[in-house]
Amino acid sequence: RRALYVAADVFQAPPDLRGLVAANENRARGAYRAVLNAGMQDQVIVTGVDAPPDGIASIQNGELGATTAFFQYALAYSSVEAAILILEGQFDGKPEVVYGPQEIWSSENISDKIEEYRDLYVGLQNMN
Repeated sequence: RRALYVAADVFQAPPDLRGLVAANENRARGAYRAVLNAGMQDQVIVTGVDAPPDGIASIQNGELGATTAFFQYALAYSSVEAAILILEGQFDGKPEVVYGPQEIWSSENISDKIEEYRDLYVGLQNMN
């Protein structure tokens, strides 16, 4: 709900707004409702982050423009790897910042991404 109100406030400012990026799909869907309420669905693209099944469905339905899929298992793997190196005294000289893989999933590639990652994510297993 809060995203709806925040996004509604945004529409009071720049008339040439073209896109909104929300911190997750719940907020993105709230922002999209504000876009609809403002009658700007043909002008403003709303995107989210995390690629949960309901966000993916929103992309398939033409509501959200895209999502940024983060691969938490890869981040967890890097963290465990760093912990092992620290415990073994082999961490010196290693990067102190770990970047995780990300992908942009949009209407152009969403079907392919569902198929590509279906076996890895339970939430994708029942999606078309």
